[in-house]
Amino acid sequence: MSYNIDAIVLAAGSGSRLEPLTLREKGSIRTKGLVSICGQRPMSVIFGALYKMGLDQSDQIVIVAKEGYNRNRIMSEYEQRRTLEGIPLRMSWPTDDTENVGSADATLENMEQFEIKKDVLVCPNDCFVNGMSLVDIIKENKEKGAIATMAVYEVSAEEAAEKYGVLITDQDGTITKFMEKPTLEKMKSEFNIPDIAEAKEKKVFVNTGFYYLSNDILKLKDDEEIKEMRDSKKEGELDFGKHFFPWLVKNGYKVNTSKVRDFYDMGNIKSYMSTSLEIIKGNVEWIDYLKYLNKDFNDTLSFDVEKNIYISKSTLDMKIKINGKSFPTLRESIEKGYVSINKNVLISDDVRILPGTSLENCFIGVLATIGENCSIKGTNSFASTIYKASIIGMDTEIVDSIICTSAKVNPQNLTSKDSSKNKKTNIITSVVGDASLVNEGARIVNSKLYPNSFADVGIEIKDNNKYRNTK
Repeated sequence: MSYNIDAIVLAAGSGSRLEPLTLREKGSIRTKGLVSICGQRPMSVIFGALYKMGLDQSDQIVIVAKEGYNRNRIMSEYEQRRTLEGIPLRMSWPTDDTENVGSADATLENMEQFEIKKDVLVCPNDCFVNGMSLVDIIKENKEKGAIATMAVYEVSAEEAAEKYGVLITDQDGTITKFMEKPTLEKMKSEFNIPDIAEAKEKKVFVNTGFYYLSNDILKLKDDEEIKEMRDSKKEGELDFGKHFFPWLVKNGYKVNTSKVRDFYDMGNIKSYMSTSLEIIKGNVEWIDYLKYLNKDFNDTLSFDVEKNIYISKSTLDMKIKINGKSFPTLRESIEKGYVSINKNVLISDDVRILPGTSLENCFIGVLATIGENCSIKGTNSFASTIYKASIIGMDTEIVDSIICTSAKVNPQNLTSKDSSKNKKTNIITSVVGDASLVNEGARIVNSKLYPNSFADVGIEIKDNNKYRNTK
C-alpha cells in the first residue's frame, strides 16, 4: 500500500566518530550507511524498511551524499540497481554540495531540486528502530495539524545526559522545548526534580533522526530567518535538531512526536558493538537472518535458535586444510567439543575455524580464518566483529573488539605446527583497521589502529585512539 510519500536518506556525513571503520586508506572515507554491520549495509536495510513500510514505484528515494569518495562509494554500491523493488533511487547532484549545509538545509534543497510535491520521510543512514508505524505517523500528523513529526525514543535522563538532544512535550505529544545535549544537572533543574538520584531515573524523549515532513515545510525556505541561516554557509548551520525544529517550535509551528519502541544506532564504536549484539540476538526487526536475503548469507541455517547461534552451511560442513594439515569440519569440531560456541554467534560463508577456539557474542565475516586456541567474545552488551577476509592466528584473545576487512593478527601462526613460541596475542576493547598487521605477542588495549597499520612482535599499544604506523 502506497502512502504517496517520498523518502530522503541523509548520507553526507564523514563518519568521523566511527573511525577507523569508515576509513580504508588515507583520505578515503565511506559513509556509515555502507559500513557493514553483521554482514549488512545499514543503508540497504533502511531501503528495505522503506519498501516494507509501503513506498512503491510511484514514490522515490533520494540519497543525499557529499563530494568525493563518499558519493563514489554509494554510487558504486547501487549503480547496478537504480531502483529498489521498483522504487527509483536518486542521488543528490555534486553541484549542490555547497548548498547542502546541515541536515535540514540538505533536505529542503533536495526537495526543491527534485521538485518533490509529496510529504517526505527523512531517514538517517546509520540507525534502526523497532515499532515505527508510518500509518500512525501520517494519521497523527494530519489530525494534529502538525507541520512535522519526529520519531522519538524514551531513555533515562542519565543515559541521555550530554549525549542526546532531549525534547520536552505537552500531554498531546507536541514538542514545546528542545534541550541540546543537556547535563544531568540541567535536566534536574528543568524538570524540577529535587534529588539527583531521582533525576537520573527520569524518563525523557530523545531524537532518533527519523522525521515526517509535510510538504508545506518547503514554503519556509523563503522565510528571512531561514534564508539567513542557509546563506551563512557555516557547516551545520541549518541542522534539524539544533536549529530547524527549535526554530519551528519558537515560531508557533506544531511539531508532533511519535514514540518508537527501540532505537539502535552505530554512531560510534561502542554503539556499533551494542547494535551488533542486538542484531545477532534477533532484536532488530528490520533484520531477520532467516528471511533477509544477503549475499554473505545465501546459505545460512539456524544452528541453535535458543542460543542465537547461526552458521552458514558452507562453513559448517566445509573441509579444512591449512599448510598441508587437515582439520575437522566445524560441525565435527562442535560435536566433539573441539570448538566451543556459547551464545549469540553469527558466522557467514566459507569461514575456517580451527580446534581449541571458543566464541561468544560475536560476528565472523565471510572468508575469515580463525586459528587454533583462540578466544573471541563480547562482554555484557557488546559483540566483537571479525570482518571478511581477516586472519586470526593461534593463541589470540579478542574481547569487545573489531578486526576490520583483510586485517591480520599473528597470521604466521595459525596452528601449533607453525609456532614454537606460543606468545599470546591480545586485542582488548580495540579496533584494528583495514589491511592492518598485528604480530605475535602484541597487546592492543583500548586503542584504534588505523588502516594499513603495523604492530610489531610483542608491542603494547594502550589508550591510543589514532595509532598509525605503516612500516
